[in-house]
Amino acid sequence: MTATGLLLVALVLSAFAAPVSAQENTASVESAVQWLLTQQANDGGFIGFSGESDAGATVDAVLALDTQWRAQLAEVEVLRAKQKAANNEMAALKKGSPEFIAKVQEMKAGAAQVKEKEVQLTDTESKWRMAMLKVPNIPHASVPEGATPEQNVVFATHGSIEQD
Repeated sequence: MTATGLLLVALVLSAFAAPVSAQENTASVESAVQWLLTQQANDGGFIGFSGESDAGATVDAVLALDTQWRAQLAEVEVLRAKQKAANNEMAALKKGSPEFIAKVQEMKAGAAQVKEKEVQLTDTESKWRMAMLKVPNIPHASVPEGATPEQNVVFATHGSIEQD
């Protein structure tokens, strides 16, 4: 595991270790992920000890982004549930009453909050997808290792191969 990965794991685990509220916990994860995103290279990968994109650091980032996305999704779902409950309460109230008008204001504020959280959720998901594109496929165990293209074993070819 890379230094970035170890630091990220420590930050995420520390966010879950102390008995704090869910909101404080989410803030800790958010802070760790925001720092991690500053480490993202232009190619979408994450920098390792070599100074270049590193598959291990990228996998660590993908896991952190997934943790953040799940926390944000839970927040959005809670807000949607509150919206639905407020809507049901509003349906039981007499239209035009002060309670009804207060519920309308509450619904508007809740809708704005849901929209804001959904934008954050979408942003996290797009960063996760970009990082996922940098995670390499794992070769089958039967594939021999080749350090250079010349050392790679050709299993099959299709069509004609042009020689330079």
